[in-house]
Amino acid sequence: MRGKQPLHPIAVDFLPIGSTVDVLIGFPRAMRITLEDQEVELASEIGRATVRYKFKLKDMVVRGKLEL
Repeated sequence: MRGKQPLHPIAVDFLPIGSTVDVLIGFPRAMRITLEDQEVELASEIGRATVRYKFKLKDMVVRGKLEL
C-alpha cells in the first residue's frame, strides 16, 4: 500500500501438512485496505529466508466486495 504505514501481524500460526507448512498470518483491521490501494505486498523474513509477494486487490473481489 503505497503511502501507508506497514501493518504488523497480530497472529501467526504454522500448520504442518505432510512435508510442507501452511502459514496463517492475521493483521489488525484498524487500517482499512481498499481497492483504491490497488495492491499490497507481504514481506517477511523467516530465518535467513526472505519472502515477498504482491497481491493485486482486484483479484481478491468476490461478489463485488474486497475479501481479505
